[in-house]
Amino acid sequence: MKSKDITLLDGCNNVIVIQQQSEYFEQNQMKMIEIDKCQQQMSQGRKQELGDWEKFKKQKEQ
Repeated sequence: MKSKDITLLDGCNNVIVIQQQSEYFEQNQMKMIEIDKCQQQMSQGRKQELGDWEKFKKQKEQ
């Protein structure tokens, strides 16, 4: 079964391709932490936008 790739664009303009495979997620925990740090440095407006994106993402996962 082929895994489906999800491409995300984070607030720091980094393109992240996430393969829906647990192994890949584990390997990329550090990458996600780096992105979080970057997001913390963004303006409040961008953070709000990102929050909306996170909510949207969570809804899609359910």
